[in-house]
Amino acid sequence: MAVSTAALLGEALAVGAGQAMYDLTREPAGPGGIGFLLPVVLPFLLLFGLVLGAFAGFVVTVTLVLPTLWLAGWAHRRAGRPGRPAWWCTVAATPFAAFGATVVYGVFFLMVHRTTEPPGFSLFLWLLLTAAAVPAALLAAYAARDRAARRAVRLTATVAGGAIGVALTVVVLFAVAFATGLMHEYRAPHLDRAALTGVWQDGSGGTLRLRSDGAASASRLDVDGVRCEGAGRWWSETASEQTVEVSGDICGQDWSIGGTQAKPTLYCYVGDPDEGKRLVLTRRAGARR
Repeated sequence: MAVSTAALLGEALAVGAGQAMYDLTREPAGPGGIGFLLPVVLPFLLLFGLVLGAFAGFVVTVTLVLPTLWLAGWAHRRAGRPGRPAWWCTVAATPFAAFGATVVYGVFFLMVHRTTEPPGFSLFLWLLLTAAAVPAALLAAYAARDRAARRAVRLTATVAGGAIGVALTVVVLFAVAFATGLMHEYRAPHLDRAALTGVWQDGSGGTLRLRSDGAASASRLDVDGVRCEGAGRWWSETASEQTVEVSGDICGQDWSIGGTQAKPTLYCYVGDPDEGKRLVLTRRAGARR
């Protein structure tokens, strides 16, 4: 069990570290960002990842890896074969055990959230569990062949150390990619007045028109449950980040700039900013004035 938990911990740390570094290249979903604080918070994130990953690894071991080993052993005995199951038998049993775990997790999700899973979620979860369980089950099966406790502890320590090493290697590779310019941390585009001028639309019939003389008008624009109609003024402010401020009878609102230089967006947060829900406006092509 310890070997399986360590293996799953390694998978979680490697994937989590890679995802965290990759997220630096994407537009953040919530306000602010921790890119410049990453060297400071990384040790704490790693410690948190170790604790959370170990717990998740234990849960997956109990609900997926152990059933995989039992199923492989049962199929091996039913076939009348002596000894322990071959490695391919363990691999073949994994998708079936993952299917059962998917059902269990789906029922738990339904009980907690009182809603069904999104379309395709079950299939994605099944594939994810199958891929995650194969190496953990193979290592656990290998450890079970040797009853010596000292060797089992050594194997567990080796797997856990390798897990941390893989996660740190992923971080180092991304750091090198950022340092050499192969990858770039996301920066919101900076738009001049001409680029901001035009019609911005929400995709549901609502529009915000920004004119070159500073006049602004809104039509059928729903901002956090408030219908914005009328005229006002707009201007651009640049402090820590560039924003577009609108005042007047059209729901005075600060709009942040997102997207890319080629495809910019204006957005504001709806409700609690920490929830990351946004109203996003895109610029209508050929509508500048």
